[in-house]
Amino acid sequence: MFRFIALMALTACVAVPPAPGQYRLVTIDGLAFAARATIGFPAPGQFAGSAPCNSYSGEMTSALPTFSAATLTSTEMACDDLPDESVFFTALSTMTQADVTATMVSLSNSAGRSMVFVRP
Repeated sequence: MFRFIALMALTACVAVPPAPGQYRLVTIDGLAFAARATIGFPAPGQFAGSAPCNSYSGEMTSALPTFSAATLTSTEMACDDLPDESVFFTALSTMTQADVTATMVSLSNSAGRSMVFVRP
């Protein structure tokens, strides 16, 4: 019984690898995000998705649950949702922590900002 409890305690400290595929953004700082945006984790140390107008990708300098949007790049298409895209990229670039489950990704930082993504 003790071994089982010790094993459960160890597994609780291990970051859950993100499920394959994309997660859809639902809120930034607790407010609904009406435009479409996604995030996914195609390989360790990488993230990618679709912002309201453009696709994007980047590398993380640390392993999850630490999150950093290093080397963020995107395509350069214009659309009516460019103001929402600016809000999205500004928020994404400030995130420092990730809580990942099979159905949700919650990004946050020490300033109290947050982004919540769910499986479609």
